[in-house]
Parts: sequence; C-alpha cells; structure tokens
Amino acid sequence: MNTAKINISNKYLNCDKIVDLLLKEQIISNTQVNKSIQCLNNLSQDYSDKKKICWIEHGCLITLPFNSPKEITKTWDILKTNLYLTCAHLEISGKYKGCILDWERESLCK
Repeated sequence: MNTAKINISNKYLNCDKIVDLLLKEQIISNTQVNKSIQCLNNLSQDYSDKKKICWIEHGCLITLPFNSPKEITKTWDILKTNLYLTCAHLEISGKYKGCILDWERESLCK
C-alpha cells in the first residue's frame, strides 16, 4: 500500500487537536509528535553581538494511505483551513517529495 506523509509545524501546533480534527473528518491516519529547535541570528546594528534567538517548534507527521490525489488535497484543505497553515512538506512513497504547494499546482509543462 502506498502512503502519503504530511509534515506540518509551527510554534503553537497541538497534535492532539489534529488527531481530533482528522477523527471528526473520518480521515484514516497516524499522527506522530515531533519537536525541533529553530534559531535566528539576532545581529545588533554594529554586528558585534551575534546572539541567536531560538524556540521550540512543534510538529506533527501525519501518515495516511495514498489511493488518490483527491484524498491528499482534501486532507490538506482541512488542515490549512482549520489550523491556518500556509505550507507543509509532503512525501508520497516513490512518487513525490517536497512542498505540498508545488505538488498541488498544475504543471506548467503541457
């Protein structure tokens, strides 16, 4: 069986709420929690103070069966609408790996 993995993250993401949302929408899936550290350099005006500003980014890896592109589009529409997401990483076994926005858009090569 082919699977699709949608990886989403932000500072305030709560994977338990995502599981509840996917259950309500009857989307068969597995959700794993991950946490990562993100940092930005905070440079002073004279560039002498190179302190980093770091935070914890909460993420969820959602794995679901891949039977048709419509299922991925439906799931992404639900996630982005309810969680105010702008992007996600998508991996479809053996078929695609990259930004979900690039996967959704129609090819310019026809």
